[in-house]
Amino acid sequence: MSRPTITAIVTDRWDSASEDGWYLRQVAGALACEGEVHVLCPSVPAGTTATDGVFSLRGLGAGSGGPETERSVEATSARALGLLESIGPHLLVVGGDSIWSTAVASALQGAGPRVILLPLAQEGDVLGSGARDALEHSDVVVVATRTEQDAVFLACSRHDAIRHIGPTVTPDPSVLAEPNPWVGDTGSIIVITGDPVAGTGVSAQLAQLIRLRFPRTPVGIVASDTFSVWHQGRVSEGWAVSKRSDLLRLVAWAGVVVDLRPGRYLARRTIDAITYGTPVVVPDHGPAREYAADGCGMWFGDPAELLWAIEAIEDPDVGASFRRRSLEVAHERFLSTRDFIGAVHAAIGMEVAPATGPPEE
Repeated sequence: MSRPTITAIVTDRWDSASEDGWYLRQVAGALACEGEVHVLCPSVPAGTTATDGVFSLRGLGAGSGGPETERSVEATSARALGLLESIGPHLLVVGGDSIWSTAVASALQGAGPRVILLPLAQEGDVLGSGARDALEHSDVVVVATRTEQDAVFLACSRHDAIRHIGPTVTPDPSVLAEPNPWVGDTGSIIVITGDPVAGTGVSAQLAQLIRLRFPRTPVGIVASDTFSVWHQGRVSEGWAVSKRSDLLRLVAWAGVVVDLRPGRYLARRTIDAITYGTPVVVPDHGPAREYAADGCGMWFGDPAELLWAIEAIEDPDVGASFRRRSLEVAHERFLSTRDFIGAVHAAIGMEVAPATGPPEE
């Protein structure tokens, strides 16, 4: 790109807390290296212009969270088209497949800006007619995982438009300075549940099963309301793990991370473990299973498989093999910031080899 590029992003949500929001911001950041990025979002009051780092946030004022009625779709898309006319973007990035943003992409197809779609399809999502329309009205479709790519292949006939770009992830070296004192550097089992520690959910029950099965290994249970460590029949309990840096420290020093409820879009906690070379055990579906199948760990479909997988990784030779492979995968799949920016620019310029079919199992 020889001149500054004006990019407009239309999306229902603009955040970094969710996995899909985090990835959308990564792509937006890559585009900001080449020029202006304007974000048009209905959760911001109409007429509002704000600065969010390098991004210019423009309000559409339609509210969020409610159903899209025909009137609200028309009003939101009309406001968006009016703003886009004044912005004059070279690139239009559509984040998600809401009806109003699909209408905007349809109205602008062939009218000037290149249309880039990020479906942000999570595990289990079935892409309906709205998503299919968005796919057909886009010049390039960017997906973050092979799991998302599978879903898009089923819904879209234009397979040559699909580009797979994994997220950029930079490990925080400070968490390697010292381990959590409760679990130390003894090859602990860190179990992430997403449930209250005394809950009756499946994840909470599996966590208790793990700590009973492995009494000689420190088992740290990261529950939604507390953090507890079990070892040789004794337990230490404390506050819930609320800081990302604290969770990363546990993950980085663990012998194995068992994520019982990984994220449905990127499985970011699983990615974190891989970047530190920590083997993972995850459910047998979704992006987390995808990473494990790359040689970074194991997956399970029932409690017996879960316990067997942990026991296998506790073997020193097996664990070491997974750790080596995890670091290799981290280098191959989760790009450096510079490589990620280059991949995004190449995808938009249609310079990378197109995908040819659904990924093999």
